[in-house]
Amino acid sequence: MITRFYAVAHRITPTAAEWFHGTPNTQPFSRFDFDQSRDWHDNPDAPRYWNSHLGSHFTSVHQVAADFAREGGAHGHVLHADVAMKNPKHYGTEDQMDMAAWRWAEDHGHDPRDGYKHGPAGLSYPGESLTHHPQAREIAHGFREHLQEQGHDGVIYGNTIEGPHGHPCAIPFHPSQIHIRGTHPAQESCADSKTASVTAFFRERTEEHTRLGAAETGRGIMVAIVPPPDVANQLVQDGGEPANELHVTLAYLGKTSDYTAEQLEWLPELVGSWAARQRPVQVRIGGAGTFHNGPEHVLWASVDIPGGAQLHTSLDAFLNGHGYRLPSEHGWNPHLTLAYVDQHFRFLPKLKSHSWACEQVWVCIGGNWTPHRLGLAGERP
Repeated sequence: MITRFYAVAHRITPTAAEWFHGTPNTQPFSRFDFDQSRDWHDNPDAPRYWNSHLGSHFTSVHQVAADFAREGGAHGHVLHADVAMKNPKHYGTEDQMDMAAWRWAEDHGHDPRDGYKHGPAGLSYPGESLTHHPQAREIAHGFREHLQEQGHDGVIYGNTIEGPHGHPCAIPFHPSQIHIRGTHPAQESCADSKTASVTAFFRERTEEHTRLGAAETGRGIMVAIVPPPDVANQLVQDGGEPANELHVTLAYLGKTSDYTAEQLEWLPELVGSWAARQRPVQVRIGGAGTFHNGPEHVLWASVDIPGGAQLHTSLDAFLNGHGYRLPSEHGWNPHLTLAYVDQHFRFLPKLKSHSWACEQVWVCIGGNWTPHRLGLAGERP
């Protein structure tokens, strides 16, 4: 699968889960350990940039990773990885992330200007001050915990320094979110590499990773709202759908076979442009119910989304205007499927009420999920 990314103005829209990491290590490692792995951030002759303490960085541009790998000489490696992030925090640029961390540091007893005192003369950017701050690690970890408390499991930001201007880069917050699919020496291109695992990376996806977002596997297409990880974990029922497959369908578009290859390619971009003009919504979940789906009984959680009907109607009209069809005979009935069973539920589970501010929608094409922020068109850069 060829990765295609779009970076328009201050909107970042990755449309495939393919990322690259450059490391000067002569022997590639098989898993990430944010406290022990040696990568380009760990140059002993330079301070570790503050946001490298958030987690390991991944780029959407292979050449950028290769350039970093070559900083260690001719023996560096490029790692190809899948990065699973359900609710990343988005920043249009790295500078915006620097300023967010700066403000957090000010609000939590750290003077972010201390870095200017400890660093070399001539520092002028907030990120430089945070990097040279004597508590850079503590600030980064505190800022990461702050984002996690908001329900985010990573960061996606626009890189305006290396590679194509504004191309997406990712920082997952936990090593378990990273699945290394292959590696090759930095001096070799993907096509030249003799590493079998790299070939496998482009030709297949393991069953385990396919489940990381395959809420409706197979060849279905939909736009959906996904609950934050902490909410999803509390909604899971014994024998039911796993947390990473829970979602509220906003629009079901049918099967991939209903559309041309060009329509499938452009759908994420179109939904992203629509989402940027919509306002975030509040989602509330509470109570359970059942309905029949052929021989199966479906257990679902009730969903209340003020303004959700208008969101669905707007998306329906927008997609219809671009040649996409929503084949629904029953209108839009928001719910979150918890389990499928072959017998009637004698007792319904008691679900706790949950609510969250939904700031993004997800596009699913044949089991591949991509996030798109709501309301970016109204945000200042």
